[in-house]
Amino acid sequence: MEKVKNSQIKILVVDDEEGIRAGFAMLFKMYDYQVVVAPNGILAFRAFKTDSFNLVITDIHMPEGDGVTLIKNLKAVDKNIKIIAISGADVQGMNSLEAARSVGADIALTKPISTLKLVEVAQTLLE
Repeated sequence: MEKVKNSQIKILVVDDEEGIRAGFAMLFKMYDYQVVVAPNGILAFRAFKTDSFNLVITDIHMPEGDGVTLIKNLKAVDKNIKIIAISGADVQGMNSLEAARSVGADIALTKPISTLKLVEVAQTLLE
């Protein structure tokens, strides 16, 4: 079986912080992946319904369309989609990364994230 080239793999990056979106997009483009970005879960889900993605990397805490809801919605459409959840803060004692895993995230990482670690985790999920 022929191995899929990175240039054929599409990643959706979802984060309300523009710098993180841009940084992750640049990082994965350096590895020759196709990258689409969205600033919140609502726009990300809209993009997901109109395009095909191999991996979604999503923040959890976003003002419009949080990551946990996005993960639930993504899994309802495609139970096999690979998802990396990221978060830097917990709100009111709720462990958001545990919540993300409970609704279907494959991996949950705490910000700040080593770019090398993120690429390594993504490549492992995409194999």
